[in-house]
Amino acid sequence: MSSRHLIDPELLPVLDMFPSVPLDAKALPGMREMMKTMIVPAPEGETAVTVEEVWLLSELDSHSIRALVYRPKNQSAGAPGLLEIHGGGYVVGIPEMSEAQNRHLCGTLGCVVVAVDYRLAPEVPHPGPVEDCYAALKWFHSNAEALGV
Repeated sequence: MSSRHLIDPELLPVLDMFPSVPLDAKALPGMREMMKTMIVPAPEGETAVTVEEVWLLSELDSHSIRALVYRPKNQSAGAPGLLEIHGGGYVVGIPEMSEAQNRHLCGTLGCVVVAVDYRLAPEVPHPGPVEDCYAALKWFHSNAEALGV
């Protein structure tokens, strides 16, 4: 069933620039691998930001959720915070896809960025990926003082 009629007509030419890819169990592994090639590395010499991998626990079913925490090296207390949920429709993607963007926001705005590596569907059906993001938000809020937010 097509949903093309639901798209704003002005956006259709942009949509037509992308190849049509079926979203099924057979195509999904290839799509996920392709997404890994879309990682834009941080600029050479980027030293204003530190990145730490953390694991937080889901209160819902006690599984571990990976997140990347970006902090300005010269961070002052009371910095703003940003929870980054990568694109991919809860089906594809990893937080490293937004590495350059997260470093840039952290370094230029002086904010702490937490990028959540939520579990992906269909292996984890809805609402699992959304619950992972919510668990990361709750963790961020609970640890705000320790993170300098």
